[in-house]
Amino acid sequence: NWLKLCGIQCYAGHVAHTVGFEARKKSSQEALERALESKALIEKYGFPIEMVTGGSTGSYNIDSQIQGFTELQAGSYIFMDLDYRRIGSDRGKVFLDFEFALTVVATVISQSHPNLATVDGGFKAFATDKPFTPELKNITGVSFRWAGDEHGILELGDPGQEIKLGDRLEFLTPHCDPTVNLYDRLYVVRADRVEDIWPIAARGKSQ
Repeated sequence: NWLKLCGIQCYAGHVAHTVGFEARKKSSQEALERALESKALIEKYGFPIEMVTGGSTGSYNIDSQIQGFTELQAGSYIFMDLDYRRIGSDRGKVFLDFEFALTVVATVISQSHPNLATVDGGFKAFATDKPFTPELKNITGVSFRWAGDEHGILELGDPGQEIKLGDRLEFLTPHCDPTVNLYDRLYVVRADRVEDIWPIAARGKSQ
């Protein structure tokens, strides 16, 4: 039995969500500079390094421009979330380089007040490690607040469309990774049609 050293991996977790493109660029370049210095030191002692891999969704277009960095390991781009949206891009204050693909569906189960609606999605439906709440997809003028484990309250300020009892609504998630870990399957939708159901094989396998 033997191991073949092919390369080194550098994931600077603190970089991915650094707000502001220039600040993120500076942090990422500093982190990868140390990785490339390590590569040179390892090669100095006779071990060729073919691959330097790592990076993140937030720094994909920064890291790909660094000479000597050979592979990107971006992950969240496949789903996207509200936390990434706030980090900004090289084109402005909002990061919209990738489309939102992940939503959580909740149903309006009560509407006893004219400006409020209750949905069956609460703390158990979304990762809650961020200081902001889920947002409705494609419906403006509505804010979400927590109402316990099983429920959320929609405050209907000036909704872009009518929201009524029984409506199934899609929510963008504050943090995609741990939200996916709350579910057993993904429903794959194209043009409002469920095309497939994918089991989340690693669900609950955190240890």
